[in-house]
Amino acid sequence: MNQQAIHLNKKPARSRKHRDHKKMVMAFGLLAVMGFMWARVLFFSDEGPEKAQAQAMAELEEQQNSENQIEISYVQLPFEGGRHDRLENDLFGPRSWLEPETNGEAKDVAVTVKEPSAQERQRRLVEKMAETIKVEAIIVGQDGTESEAFIGNNIVTEGSTFLISYDGKEYGFTVADISRSKVIVKWNEFEVAIGMSQPDGLE
Repeated sequence: MNQQAIHLNKKPARSRKHRDHKKMVMAFGLLAVMGFMWARVLFFSDEGPEKAQAQAMAELEEQQNSENQIEISYVQLPFEGGRHDRLENDLFGPRSWLEPETNGEAKDVAVTVKEPSAQERQRRLVEKMAETIKVEAIIVGQDGTESEAFIGNNIVTEGSTFLISYDGKEYGFTVADISRSKVIVKWNEFEVAIGMSQPDGLE
């Protein structure tokens, strides 16, 4: 029984030696690979930077040669009269809107203001006064009776007159005609038609 126990105890020792042998082989293999890598770095490291530097110098020289080949020359554009804007001037300035024949120089322009005639002033006055006249009611005559209108708290007929106060003055109007929808009043030679609500205009 003792010999069998000793024999059984020897098997684990052999397996441990086998495993240790494998570990040593792997360690030597790793050391060999690392040594090869270090040798490559130490002995062949100068070639890489020198090659990269030489390539960079070649590219720089090629770029300089290509830049030297580019030539820029000034070419004056043809000038055609009347087709060029004056860019040196302010676009929104008054001098930029002058007539072409002035060549950018200011020119005195005579401006004539036409004054309205006396007749035109009177016509405008009648229009303004007519806006203040209110026709409140119209009664059309029948069977020979006269037509009547109610203007300014006064009952008027054709041919009667009434006063209008305007701008601090009084003006006398004459009733020229009374119809169903409007009353025609007259001041001097001007006539104006006044409806039930507002004047229609001159006639």
